Amino acid sequence: MRKLPTRILIASLTLTLGLLVAKIHQHLTHRPTVPPEVRQPATSPPIANELTAPEFFHDDESYPESSALTPYDIEWFIDDHPQAHLKRLWERLNVHKDETAYVSDLEVCSHCTAESFEYDLDGERGPEVLLRIDDGIAETYRYLVFKSARNENNWKLLGHIDAWGKYEPARHLLLLSNGKPWLVVTERGASGSGIALYVDRIFKVNRNGLQEILRYNSSGTQAAWREGPDRMFDGRVASCEVHHGEITVTVAYTVEYQMFEQQRAQQTLFSRRQTAVFRLSRPGRAVLNQAKSTLSQKELESIYNIDSMTDDDFLKYNYVQLQQIAVGKDQKRKRWLRNYLEQCADIPERRQLRKLLAAR
Repeated sequence: MRKLPTRILIASLTLTLGLLVAKIHQHLTHRPTVPPEVRQPATSPPIANELTAPEFFHDDESYPESSALTPYDIEWFIDDHPQAHLKRLWERLNVHKDETAYVSDLEVCSHCTAESFEYDLDGERGPEVLLRIDDGIAETYRYLVFKSARNENNWKLLGHIDAWGKYEPARHLLLLSNGKPWLVVTERGASGSGIALYVDRIFKVNRNGLQEILRYNSSGTQAAWREGPDRMFDGRVASCEVHHGEITVTVAYTVEYQMFEQQRAQQTLFSRRQTAVFRLSRPGRAVLNQAKSTLSQKELESIYNIDSMTDDDFLKYNYVQLQQIAVGKDQKRKRWLRNYLEQCADIPERRQLRKLLAAR
């Protein structure tokens, strides 16, 4: 019995000493708790860090002064630095923003990509390189046209084209007409609720640079107000010719009108095909040759444009087609025409169409 207190005392001392040693060991070997996201591999940083990293907005890379001004060097640099600063590049190339265009100056890229295309744009020996720079976030597309001066390391910039690409990217094509090449760039012309407009720009390329010979509305849509017709049109170059130094461009247009009745699907009222012939009278100014066209300047501006066609214009320029509806047997179209005429001004075409509808 005498040994029991002694054993209890020894056990207590042993326990206390063990706890003290464990505490000291824990203190010497303790490391702060690391949050799980900080312990992720370096190749997969946390999402929060990705969103706040400087390169998400831009990087500080400018086009190197030591880099050559070839289309391929520029393409490689932009693809490697999609948020680069390009102001110095444009200064070296002597490229200035088109102040009349609704586009960015591309001095700092939002998220640029570049792509090069080799074409024969001037009809002379040796191809040209078309470098397309795409900054879709800024809705801006820049085309640079280069010509190889003597070898692949010596390039001359013939010119540039800035294009607007809202909702859809700007696009280009090489048009061959009568054995001659022409560069066509399609860009957005207007956008809004119920409307869309696209513009084609045709360029002649030669050793002296780029010459824009024609800018025309190539497609458009517009939803109608009240009982009016919805309108869709499309224009395509039929030919580009040069005679005695004068350039002539023929554009084939198609326009379609649709009616909409409540609780019924849209239906085509009628469509028309017309031809516009443009003549380049002097550099930068193309005029409509009304003698060779199947429409007038006023009709071109009214029908093949956006926010331009009035009720009077629709009745005047489409009277023959509306007359066929008025005397025809399609009751849906006749009912639409009867309702539409109620909102129109009392002009001769309206009065005649109402008489034809009343007689049937």
